[in-house]
Amino acid sequence: MSGSETNPMPKSSNDGRFDRAAWLRAALNVLARDGQARLNVEKLAGKLGVTKGSFYYHFRNRQDFVEKLLAFWEEEFTQRQLRALAASKAPAHERLLQLAVRVEREQLNKFDTAFRCWAAQDTSVAKVVRRVDAARFTAIKAIFAEIGFAGVDLIERTRIFLLFHSSLGIVQVPDEMPVTDELIQERVRFFTQPRGD
Repeated sequence: MSGSETNPMPKSSNDGRFDRAAWLRAALNVLARDGQARLNVEKLAGKLGVTKGSFYYHFRNRQDFVEKLLAFWEEEFTQRQLRALAASKAPAHERLLQLAVRVEREQLNKFDTAFRCWAAQDTSVAKVVRRVDAARFTAIKAIFAEIGFAGVDLIERTRIFLLFHSSLGIVQVPDEMPVTDELIQERVRFFTQPRGD
């Protein structure tokens, strides 16, 4: 399906009721498992048990689909989480821990690598990835600043925290420990521990 392809099929009222979010969730899983080249309408429709008419009920063409997929990933896996973080009245250390727990338990980083690989080939995807990274960086930096870090220490702690949590699960290490709440707490203590002189 080309980026300029328009709807060649009539809309199906039955398939039209199929949730657009289900298309997007299915696409995210295909993207993470097989890469963006496999985001094929026919295969996605088969996976969901609906016709191609359902796709064209929700999306004008492939470009519209890609834009909505990017928006869905940005909203569900970054913006919604950052709003919850901002709304929390907990102390800074506790908010950082809450975020680390959510990243692990809800697999908020599950699709990061797939989008970064796609961004290397598509400037429109890269633009969204940069925006996501900037939003995450700004929010986490504010928490580290509230804890009391400044200057290079602030920037590098923020950068390493984000890199670590975005990459969780990619690097396979021998004798990896089960991820318990205690381990997550230990990680956050590591990131927030003042450096020795």
